[in-house]
Amino acid sequence: MRVTIRDIANRLNLSTATVSKVLSGRESTFISEATRQKVLETAREMGYRPNRVARALVTGKTDIISLWAETLAPYHAEVVNLLMDQMRPYGFELIVTDMVKHPDWRAYCEKFPQWQVDGIIALDSPRCVRVYHEANPMVRTPLVSIGAYYVEEGDFVGVDLYSGAMEATQHLLQAGCRRPAYLVCEYGNHVGDARYDGYTSVMQQAGLEPLVIVAEQSSRPSARQRMHEYLDEHPCPDGLFCFNDEMAIGAYRALCERGIRVPDDVAIVGCDGIMDTEYLERPLSTVVQPVAEMCRLGWEFLFRRIENPSVAPQQVLLRAHLVVRDSSRRG
Repeated sequence: MRVTIRDIANRLNLSTATVSKVLSGRESTFISEATRQKVLETAREMGYRPNRVARALVTGKTDIISLWAETLAPYHAEVVNLLMDQMRPYGFELIVTDMVKHPDWRAYCEKFPQWQVDGIIALDSPRCVRVYHEANPMVRTPLVSIGAYYVEEGDFVGVDLYSGAMEATQHLLQAGCRRPAYLVCEYGNHVGDARYDGYTSVMQQAGLEPLVIVAEQSSRPSARQRMHEYLDEHPCPDGLFCFNDEMAIGAYRALCERGIRVPDDVAIVGCDGIMDTEYLERPLSTVVQPVAEMCRLGWEFLFRRIENPSVAPQQVLLRAHLVVRDSSRRG
């Protein structure tokens, strides 16, 4: 049976208003420190747990934040953990939705206001944000768009991968590669994607024809399979810039299986900066996203918007940077 505020008040012979103020953390000059401590101790002894639903009906706040993510690969899992670390000291919890695997993500975004959350963080999910706003033009739930894919209208913490992709491609050329390819998933294989544009821009400036290898998905198995298929029919490129670290690890595995040496035969650079890149036999060079800073600012922007809905737009663009390791270091 759930212990209520009234149960605690009856045991201590106090008013429910006094007990409620103590348990909600609200300051009051009329409540002594001794009474405050007694209420807290009794609540613990009786096993009191706040009723979030009842509190939400009274205050209009749930202390719940929703995170929308296109997928939940290791990079996104790291973002989830970092955001939780930011929110919990403020008493907020996080619910996560993997939009790629959602049976009907569009309907979910259109009907999302019924979830009654205090705020939304959209990670690499601009299409979800646009559908949500189009379907709910009068809803004012605070929302911050974060990541390499973000919506420029409203609050955002974006990550510039264009300069990082250029830096990675230039590094491969400086390492002696003359046929560096771009390994990308179907989702990112188009003009306007920062990584695609950064790679093709450097190749064209160098007077080289871009070489794009397209896998179906941005996963390790998909990249591994596509590399095997490509090598069955084409000469091996001497360098690889990969859409993300997942694809870089998959490609690395395929090359090892064929006896192709990394970095002697093929220099590899990934993108994102996940922890796994440091633990291969040849640690992977990668374009590292400033994930910790992105999460810190994303939560800071959202909390400020929750506290003050009329605050001016909060917008910042962070830069990724190349970290060179053994997978592309030659000489």
